[in-house]
Amino acid sequence: MTIKKLTALLAPLLLFPWISSHAHHSTASFFHLDRRISIEGTVVEFHARNPHGLIVLDVVNEAGETERWRAEMPAWQALLRWLGWSAEDLQPGDAIVIHGAPPRMNESFSIRADDIVMPDGWTRHMFRDPVTNRYRTPTPPARAVVELDGVWELNRGWTDHPDDNPDTFERPDFRPYTRPEVLAVWLERDPLGDPSLDCEPPTVSAAMSGIHAIAIDQSGEHVRLFAEAFDVERIVYMDGRSHPGENAPHANLGHSVGRYEGETLVVETTHITAGWSMGAGGPPHSDRLRVVERYRVIEDGRLLEQAITVEDPLTLTQPVTYVQHLRRAEIPELVPYDCMPLNTDRGEELTPEEFYQPSRG
Repeated sequence: MTIKKLTALLAPLLLFPWISSHAHHSTASFFHLDRRISIEGTVVEFHARNPHGLIVLDVVNEAGETERWRAEMPAWQALLRWLGWSAEDLQPGDAIVIHGAPPRMNESFSIRADDIVMPDGWTRHMFRDPVTNRYRTPTPPARAVVELDGVWELNRGWTDHPDDNPDTFERPDFRPYTRPEVLAVWLERDPLGDPSLDCEPPTVSAAMSGIHAIAIDQSGEHVRLFAEAFDVERIVYMDGRSHPGENAPHANLGHSVGRYEGETLVVETTHITAGWSMGAGGPPHSDRLRVVERYRVIEDGRLLEQAITVEDPLTLTQPVTYVQHLRRAEIPELVPYDCMPLNTDRGEELTPEEFYQPSRG
C-alpha cells in the first residue's frame, strides 16, 4: 500500500478532546486542523480504550519504506455509545484508509483520525457534522453512476430539440428569504459592479447553474465537474473525507465532497469566498455559504435533473432550492469560454457605461 500525502506532514501525537476532561489537551496545539492528509495502510493493533482509541498501522511510503503510524480516535465510550463501534471492528491485517489532521511536530508519524475507510469500503466519521451538530452516519462505498457522465446543456425551450421544454426551470424569488439588511444593499447596488463583467469567475453555485453547458466525469477516484462558464473545473472528493477546519482557505469554488444516494450524486461545498451572487439571480453571499447539488438522470437517461440548495445564515433566513433540467449535448465537448472583459472592445479601453451606451457618431 502507498501513502497519499495531501498536505505537508508536520506534527505530533494528540490526546484528542472529543469528550471534555481535564486530562485532554487543545487539539490545535498538536494538529494542523486546517490541513488534511490521507494515509493508507495495514492495521497492526486496535486499542478500544480511554482516554482515546488508538489504531497502530504500517504504511508504505513513496520510497517503499514501511512506517509505523499511530491514529488517535475518540474515547472508547464515544466510539461505543455514539458511533456504533465494537472492539472487533478492526483486526490485524485489515487494509484501511484514514483521513485526518497532520501533526505539528516534525517527523511524527501520527494523525488525528477524522474519517476512516473500513475494509468493507464504508467510511466511518469521527466528528459531528458542523451544520447539524450531529454525528454522521457511515457513508457507503462510492460507486459510479455511469449515466451521469457526459456534457449537458439547458433545455429551456429555446430550440426545436425534442427534449427542449421551457417549463423545466423557474428562477426562484430570493427576496422573501433575504435578510432585510442584505436585501437593502442588494437592491441598491450598481449591476455594472458585477465582477463577472471583468471575467472574474462567479461562485460555485452561480457557475454551475447559468446558461452554459456543464459536464460530469466519474471515471477517476474522485468525481470531476466542469462548467463551460469561465472554464470552471472542480474536484469532488468521494473518499469519505470531511471538509477542512473553518479557518482553512476559502475560494470561489470552495471545497467539495460527494456521495451517492441511490442513483443521485450529492455534492456538498463549503469554504466559499463571499461573492456577488449565489446564483439564479440571487443576492450576494457571505463566506458561510453552503451549497448542496443533486444530480440524477430522468426520462430514460435523456435529461439530467440538477437541484441546487443554497444556505447562508448571514444572508438568507432559510435554505433556497432551485431546479433545472439539462439535455445531453449534441456537441459532446465543452467550448472554451474565452472571456472578454466589458471594459475592452477590440483592444480599446471602455468603461462599462460606455460599453452599454456606446456613443453614436
